[in-house]
Amino acid sequence: MDIAFIRQLIELHERSAMVEIEYIQGDQRLRLCKTNSMPQGESFIASRTSVQGAEFTENINEISVSKSVDYSIVKSPLSGVFYRRPSPNEPTYINENDIVKEGQVIGIVEAMKVLNSIDSEFSGKVVEFLVEDGAAVEAGTPLLRIDVAVGRNV
Repeated sequence: MDIAFIRQLIELHERSAMVEIEYIQGDQRLRLCKTNSMPQGESFIASRTSVQGAEFTENINEISVSKSVDYSIVKSPLSGVFYRRPSPNEPTYINENDIVKEGQVIGIVEAMKVLNSIDSEFSGKVVEFLVEDGAAVEAGTPLLRIDVAVGRNV
């Protein structure tokens, strides 16, 4: 993917009403998402793609978009029902603004009467949950957003 093409995708995304664009070329992947927490017209790159600095680079893992944001998305590895706590009477595993470490349990997914713990793939600060407690999820559903820039200091 060349930088001019990436810039065109970003401009298209900013001008459009599309919430998300994902483009895959060979082993390179570019995903642009808009959220309610950002001002209209701004976008960021989610998942394992990093957004840092103020200029484009040839490396697809370091693409800049107007703000310095370094979020990663923890996705459900399987389909089922996502729960933020081990049982209804117990506290949640984690909350927004908590600092989590890679491998830490962030919730469970009940699939076919089996409770499967979901571990964080990243260290950092929990920015927001993207699904409600008790929501049905499919494999690949984004569960929460983590600010991994904070995780570098953990």
